[in-house]
Amino acid sequence: MVPPSWAQVRAISRPIPRPAPVTTTTFSSSFMVHLLSVGHSIGADIVVHRQPRCLASGTNCRQAEKCGATMADLVVRGGTVVTATGRRRADVYVQDGLIAAILDPNTPESADEVLDADGRFVLPGMVDTHVHLMEPGDSTREDFPTGTRAAARRGVTTIVEHTHGWPLTGAGRFEEKRHHLRDRSYVDYALAAHVFPEHVDEVRGLWGAGVTFFKIFTCATHGIPAVTPETLLEVFQELASLDAACLVHCEDDVMTAANERRLKAEGRIDPGVIPEWRSREAELVAVGSAALLAKVTGVRATVAHASSADVVDLIQRERAAGSPIVAETCPQYLYLHESEIHDHGPFRKFTPPARIRSAEDQDRMWNAFNDGSISHLSTDHAPSTAAQKREGTIWECHFGLPGLDTTVPLMVDAALSADEGDAADEGDAAGADDAAGADDAAGADDTADAGDAADEAAAPSDGPVTVCELAYYTGEFGAYGPSLTADVRFPIEEVINQDPPLGREWKLVSEDLGTVGEPQAARACLDLHDADVIVSIAHGYRTYRPFMIEHWAENDSPIVPSVHGGAIPGNLGGTAAEPIFRAQGLDEALGTTGILYAESIGANSVVIFATQVEGFQLAANAAQAAAESVGIEVLDRIDAPAEEPSYRAQVERIADLNPDVVILQVGPVEAGTIIKQAAEAGLSLEWIGETGMVLQEFVETMGVDVIDTQQGIGFAAFTFDDTTPAWDYFSAAWDGAPGYGDEFGPATDLYHFSTYDVLVHTALAVEAAGSLKASEWAPAMREVGSAPGTVCYTYLDCLALIRAGEDVDYEGVTGSGDYTAGGVNNVTSAYTPFNSDGTTGTAVILDPVRSLEIIDAIATQAECDDDNNCEW
Repeated sequence: MVPPSWAQVRAISRPIPRPAPVTTTTFSSSFMVHLLSVGHSIGADIVVHRQPRCLASGTNCRQAEKCGATMADLVVRGGTVVTATGRRRADVYVQDGLIAAILDPNTPESADEVLDADGRFVLPGMVDTHVHLMEPGDSTREDFPTGTRAAARRGVTTIVEHTHGWPLTGAGRFEEKRHHLRDRSYVDYALAAHVFPEHVDEVRGLWGAGVTFFKIFTCATHGIPAVTPETLLEVFQELASLDAACLVHCEDDVMTAANERRLKAEGRIDPGVIPEWRSREAELVAVGSAALLAKVTGVRATVAHASSADVVDLIQRERAAGSPIVAETCPQYLYLHESEIHDHGPFRKFTPPARIRSAEDQDRMWNAFNDGSISHLSTDHAPSTAAQKREGTIWECHFGLPGLDTTVPLMVDAALSADEGDAADEGDAAGADDAAGADDAAGADDTADAGDAADEAAAPSDGPVTVCELAYYTGEFGAYGPSLTADVRFPIEEVINQDPPLGREWKLVSEDLGTVGEPQAARACLDLHDADVIVSIAHGYRTYRPFMIEHWAENDSPIVPSVHGGAIPGNLGGTAAEPIFRAQGLDEALGTTGILYAESIGANSVVIFATQVEGFQLAANAAQAAAESVGIEVLDRIDAPAEEPSYRAQVERIADLNPDVVILQVGPVEAGTIIKQAAEAGLSLEWIGETGMVLQEFVETMGVDVIDTQQGIGFAAFTFDDTTPAWDYFSAAWDGAPGYGDEFGPATDLYHFSTYDVLVHTALAVEAAGSLKASEWAPAMREVGSAPGTVCYTYLDCLALIRAGEDVDYEGVTGSGDYTAGGVNNVTSAYTPFNSDGTTGTAVILDPVRSLEIIDAIATQAECDDDNNCEW
């Protein structure tokens, strides 16, 4: 990825060109100072000052003083000001809500209020010209108060809004919406209108009423009809006669409609329909038509959300040929990959969809952004609740992503990650001395170069060790967040901090995955918290792997124990260059464990049934490979879409094959549906699922009565080894500590014991390494958890041995602590059956050593080049 230069970050605030007469309508008035600690961005505080407007925009402070007015209401003093001409240390004066002057530091001018911005950047607020806030109409997805609060909190101070649910198609509706929105916005705003084919005659009246621009769709989308080429020519001619601007959503209606018919006829409901339905070719065809008609008419037209460098290149060729058309893009087209649509389904449903398929694609898009080929950046903010995103199939759930509260942090973060050598040429703010002054210790620390940062990380410290947890407090897994957070808190607060490694207490901070997603949360751990340790309870590591690789190379920090390691190929992690060690949850292990249990009950044949979800596909692949390695015949591998209401056709196939065991790699509802329909068909089989079957939805969907009709129903998972002294210590401590066992379930819950083991193991390795350097911790993790060495079972016992100079073999709650080359902790593999009343029975312990040998042999291997770019 090529981060933008500071000059391009400033282009965020460049709106769509507007006509000479002021026709935009703004109602709120606010001035915003975006304060960023030098070198940091995500989560930065933003100070809002809202004042009534009474000062002419051309009046500066000195003119105001001459008129008898107060010099200024506010001065933002001592910051590094980012303007259209560069960066420099300056003081910003504000009068009546408007920037009145930008003067040299310490200019002897007065103000009623002084805001100290020393060591911080002072940025202009973003003008976001592409926003959807759903008012009037159904505002369950978003409304003006919530949306504009989000904007204000993260640096967006002016928006241009249009909603598809209540489109402005005439001057009367424009006035009605103006009235409705009175006193409902926390930032300045303007309104855009829609062009419907049957309302082209309304364009002139809307322009005269004061809309900022017109939104046009070349395909039927969001309930808005398509403006096809013959009508688009008429619309462009009318707009050109008014010198009015337009924003064109470019996807060809004929092509998208044909794609939709074909995919629905095939019965497709997997996330992969999105890039096929909203194809690259459909976007390029529509852009070409719009560019040609713009050239013919001279209209000021912008292509909305240009999704790829191919689209931008086409626009540039048309501009070279005389078309006035320009390109807008959004952060999602700079950051998100097409593969994420398959991984995240409705949560990556927006259109045009993400197009990046390779590092080259991403570089081309950043380069287009940097070289000015892209006119400006907008958010296309169109949020939904998590529940709304899950409603119906992939066809039926809402399009759109939020963006008002993420775009400025993302783009500033990208700029701050740019090459320091390039940034140093930009003016007085670059470099430690220039950024905050030679005597400004905070600024100097924040802009230290990579070598200084590495030396600082290596230097001894008496301060606390910052442990940053990537946790779920909100979103899809919000219900589990408190329990998972307690899993991490317990070993730190109740065990490790009794006698912390290297004598430094561990301090826990958390970032919410449900609000910002894993990559942003991981970046916040680095940039906001300067974390020594990042504890991940999720499995989206590959989404933030590129910048973690760079950070490790420059800083030799942080160390990363992971509670859940799903979807991480076997040859990544657990090395000095990539110090991730995973406690459990690797998909390959779950698939392997099911086959091990099938072998233990004498099965000779299996059918493997998996839904088309990445994690389940990985686990099914592993089960297939494990079956071959132990000599069990795989009669068939059945892959099916997720969330189908019925799987009767697949059940009939299973009945024809009559396997000894069915391996299910599906979600709890799908598992319940399949087994129920098999029972209804008269089948009685052995079913082996995975941990999702322990969820309440599984038994509720299947029905308790079905259990006794089957030979067996259970799930493969991981468990504790209650024969070790570590279990006696841990279970008593967890269950007996107020606020843990009494609130978050017994010690036997899946995550409790594995989190305990990986964090205790981590702390012991820190002590053994004598360092928090990742390169020294990673080999120590293997040394502490592998023979030869004195076997020990609890943190304090092992710690004493390490301090006495002995080699140790930590045998924790999960048994052997050995690690494979991929960093997978050898937790104890188990199979747990369901009792006839729907409760879970006693776990059957499987051979962990054999399980590990099989996983080593079959684990998915990512292919990585010399630049650490990997094919997954």
